[in-house]
Amino acid sequence: MNIIDVISPATACTADEFQQIQNFLQNHGLSSNIFLADKISLKQPASHEFPSFPAILRFEQLKQAIINPNSQMIWCARGGYGSAEILPFLYQMPKPQNKKIFIGFSDISSINRFLIEEWQWPVITAPLLAQITLNKVSKKKKNAILDLILGKITQL
Repeated sequence: MNIIDVISPATACTADEFQQIQNFLQNHGLSSNIFLADKISLKQPASHEFPSFPAILRFEQLKQAIINPNSQMIWCARGGYGSAEILPFLYQMPKPQNKKIFIGFSDISSINRFLIEEWQWPVITAPLLAQITLNKVSKKKKNAILDLILGKITQL
């Protein structure tokens, strides 16, 4: 079973949204981890797209996903603002031995750029998990990214 680490390096999710994300992934034969979920989950949906938790906490979640030896992929739950705030922490981190596929866009592009340029990781600019589970992405786009992740296709 493919294991995906779900992170929120910018705008946070509620615990219910994280549960919907985990259910979605499980329904498609994927297992997931959400590190520090108890510390980075909102009690209620935010009416803004700014980070709700300190940068160091959002970085710690990303770091756990990066060093997790059991996953092959990191997929961002949301975009919004704030991912650039964790870049200084990433620059201090040693390059991992194992590459992972990283999925995200919007404000997450700052992390995408770092991962491509500094670590030569493969990055996929694709819908975020909260968008998919909240039905804000067309079925065609949702199926395309799932087919890629599940190895049914090799490129988009």
